[in-house]
Parts: sequence; C-alpha cells; structure tokens
Amino acid sequence: MIFIIGTGPTLANVDLSKLNGSTTVAINDITKELHYFKPTYWMFMDSTFYRKYMEEIRQAQSDGVTLVTCADQIGGVEKVTASGDRGALAKGKIEFYDKKGGIYRFFSVGATGYGAIQWAWQKGHRKMYIIGFDSRDPLGHENYREDYMDRVKVKRWGTYYPNDQWGVAYDYANKWIWANGGEIWDVSGSKCGSFEYKPLEEAING
Repeated sequence: MIFIIGTGPTLANVDLSKLNGSTTVAINDITKELHYFKPTYWMFMDSTFYRKYMEEIRQAQSDGVTLVTCADQIGGVEKVTASGDRGALAKGKIEFYDKKGGIYRFFSVGATGYGAIQWAWQKGHRKMYIIGFDSRDPLGHENYREDYMDRVKVKRWGTYYPNDQWGVAYDYANKWIWANGGEIWDVSGSKCGSFEYKPLEEAING
C-alpha cells in the first residue's frame, strides 16, 4: 500500500500528518508540508527542482527521506529514467516498464505523477491512494506551486495541460492497474476524474 501525493489544490483536503508512518511518495514541491510530514520517498524529475529546493532536499535526506529522480548529477538517490513520447499516448499506448539495469524506467507524458504511479507499481505496490491529482482542475495552473511549470509548459505548448494529456494518462493508468490485479483510489477529492474516491480514514485502516 502506498500514498502518492501530488501538489494540486485538493492536497489541502488531506491532513498529511495522518500519513506519517505509512509508505508515501511525495511529488515535487511539498516543502510547505515538511515541518509536520515526512514522506518515505520524494520524487522529482529534473535538476531545476533540485537547485530551487536544495536546502530542503538535503535536510529531508538527512531525516531519512529517499530521493527518487531522473537527474543524473545528483548523488545518493534512487535513479529512474523516462522513456516514450506523448504521441504514443495519443494513440492509446500505456506501458509500465520493468526494472532494467538496476534503474526503473517509465513511460513519460511529462507528468511526474504519472511516472510515480508506474514507479510504485514497479516497486510492488498493488494498492495505491492518490492525493492532489488535479489535472482537470478548471481553475488552471495558477493554483499550482511550481513557477517553473509555468515557464516550461506554458511557453512550449501554450496551455498548462496540453490536449488534456495528463488527465488522459491517468485514465489509462486507472484502467491498466485495475485490469492487472491492482487497486488505485483517490482520497482527496481530486479534480482528475480518473480514480474512484475512498475516504482517507478507510484507506489508512484498509
């Protein structure tokens, strides 16, 4: 069982302190929560994020948090690598890569959350709980914390969620996991629309 924690507005619906002691992977900017919540894993994909939050990341490492990243220049972390392209997703393709050469690989659509779901599956977790996945949030990118997402995604594609690709990716992930003997639930009321809701307390006790 693992809780996968995003950074969308519905993250505010969950008291993360209740998850201390549970297996968790937090994605990207959870720096505001670190004073009362310590994730098991902290996943981010690039060195831009590392440079921005270097002090917080190093402190988390010293507190026993395991970092998971694609950034090759960062030492002492669990390395993953992304493969694939957005065009393949548009054709209905989804792949959950096996571990190869000691490195976890996953199919990339440009969303760390989607990678985290695949990574969790590869780590052997068959029951997953999603928090703060708001890829179909009608309020848009201004609700989100990471200004580098504005600079990179909006400049390149013109919208924060180009062609709803991230929401579509989560739809595929939900379908794939249930079809292959796993479970995936939303415990924060996320505006993703891909996962069925389950109350946090039920998830923790289940």
